[in-house]
Amino acid sequence: MASEAYANPMAEMFNEENLAKLRTHPKTAAYFQQQDFQTMLQLVKLNPSMINMLFQDPRFSDCLSVLLNIDFSGKGTPPQNFYQESSHPPRPSRQLTTEEQAEEYKLQGNNAYKNKNWHLALDYYDKAIQLNPNEVVFINNKAAVYFAMKDYKRCIDFCEEALVKARETHCDLEKLAKAMARKGLALQQLGDLDGAIFSIKASLLEFKDDKLKFTLRDLEKLKKKREEEMYINPDKAEEVNREANDIFKQGNFPGAIELYTEAIKRNPKGAKFYSNRAACYIKLMEFSIALVDIDKALELEPNFIRALVRKGNIHYMLKEYHKSTESYQKVLNIDPENQEAKDGNAKVMAAINTNNNQPDEERIRHAMADPEIQGILRDPTMQQVLKDLQEGRKDSQGYLKDPKIMARISKLAAAGVIRLG
Repeated sequence: MASEAYANPMAEMFNEENLAKLRTHPKTAAYFQQQDFQTMLQLVKLNPSMINMLFQDPRFSDCLSVLLNIDFSGKGTPPQNFYQESSHPPRPSRQLTTEEQAEEYKLQGNNAYKNKNWHLALDYYDKAIQLNPNEVVFINNKAAVYFAMKDYKRCIDFCEEALVKARETHCDLEKLAKAMARKGLALQQLGDLDGAIFSIKASLLEFKDDKLKFTLRDLEKLKKKREEEMYINPDKAEEVNREANDIFKQGNFPGAIELYTEAIKRNPKGAKFYSNRAACYIKLMEFSIALVDIDKALELEPNFIRALVRKGNIHYMLKEYHKSTESYQKVLNIDPENQEAKDGNAKVMAAINTNNNQPDEERIRHAMADPEIQGILRDPTMQQVLKDLQEGRKDSQGYLKDPKIMARISKLAAAGVIRLG
């Protein structure tokens, strides 16, 4: 087989053993990182008679210098006819088969593609197709060129042609899958997300591709986002909100939740819709879910008084008194005469005083799960303060004059972690 693979004795020098030597030699190793160099090596393997052409490139002269341990004195080429001298008589060149010639054109097309020479790449792929019209890869490569040129409709045309040819020739599934995937990516660029998702799903059914799975996931997210954006209608949201308010007053809280959810879909930036839905969850004693909606409402509108009051009420029901009074105080900072906040604060203080004589395990459990409380208790300064206060040291009274320390102590007391008095 070796004698068939190389028709020119000099071409035999580029066997695997010598190539391995060249890949590691300091003088020639870098050449193997260059695509055009590798392409020329492939061409020699396909057509050994092309060896003469190679030595017009000084890189191949360097390779010959390394293999023969001869210095050509920097002239860039070996002595004239050097590569024709041999102790063996020259063997006749082998004629390339049609498939080999087509493959040679494909390699040249790939090289042109990598150099972004689109029209030259198309020319080589056309020549390859003329020689071997049943090879799906050549057609698919043309589609890739049109995709790179942003001619997505032409890309899709050649993807369709590749799919037809793939089914006619019963080629391997990977080639079929690549055509489907590229069609999907082109459809995405044209804004047809449904078509893109369909084509990429079809591709994944034929051949597993982890990277393509991520592409599909991103497309499905993008489709969902676009659908949500198209559904937005603030006027319709207000209309649905009024319907929900009526149902809420009738005591149909699950029905009101459904309508408030519809209002949110129609206008995701409407803070009052989240707050109103939270009110339903409060009535249903679903405080944790209600808190999520309230936090979203306050994210959209930080000074939303109705939402702040409801937040205070939720924390009160969860026995998170330190957070409850904090929410009410925010309301009073905005509206000092707000009666709901005043009543809420009074209710919280009464609960704290009532529970001050005996520990409330549920309240303490909630407090200890609070990152803010955990942070206060881990603070070395606060640890020392609490230790000094507990031991009744005389100088510990000075801590009570520090507003920051007192604020933290008050928060711990409100949370039920420590008792004052």
